[in-house]
Amino acid sequence: MKKYILFQVGFVMIACQQPTRTRTEIPQDPDMLDSSLSELSLEKDTIEQPRVSRFPIRNFPVQDTTNFDNYQEDELLDPNSWITSYIKQRYPEAGPVKLRYQLIYSKDFRSIVVTLPKGEMELLTILVNLDPNNDVLGVLEVAYDEIAESAFRKETSFYADRIEVTEVNGMTDPAETETKIYKVNQYGAFILQSDK
Repeated sequence: MKKYILFQVGFVMIACQQPTRTRTEIPQDPDMLDSSLSELSLEKDTIEQPRVSRFPIRNFPVQDTTNFDNYQEDELLDPNSWITSYIKQRYPEAGPVKLRYQLIYSKDFRSIVVTLPKGEMELLTILVNLDPNNDVLGVLEVAYDEIAESAFRKETSFYADRIEVTEVNGMTDPAETETKIYKVNQYGAFILQSDK
């Protein structure tokens, strides 16, 4: 009887030490595992990384006059991408975000230009500087158009050493124009230099 009890206790102890295997841990088909992993990687990439490599790099000088007449909603960013999420937090009324082009202000960070509608009457274009970890270093509104009164607009000239943002207020006669000049510092921030 003692031998029988010792045998049972030993059997239970050995069984408890064996790793438990479940169906989810052991793939039935190795090809199925590979496709599942690639789908997960693609999904993670879509959420965490915008696919900026396929968007053009523009050489200085660059003029951005994005408005309702020349804007097209192609090449929209995934609504689940991290940059879309960031923009929706900063601009809650933003519609679908379009990644337009890149500028090179430094090898230490990248500069991307995106356009987004704000409701049905406003169109906003912003320049975003991102570090290698995709943390936002600076945001600058560079183009704006509205069709409610068609009186306000903004457009920008990008140069290697400065950014000139011109705002037009058509509510006055004659229209008032103000130009602000920014520098991009070594940390990716936009520093106001002067108003004209």
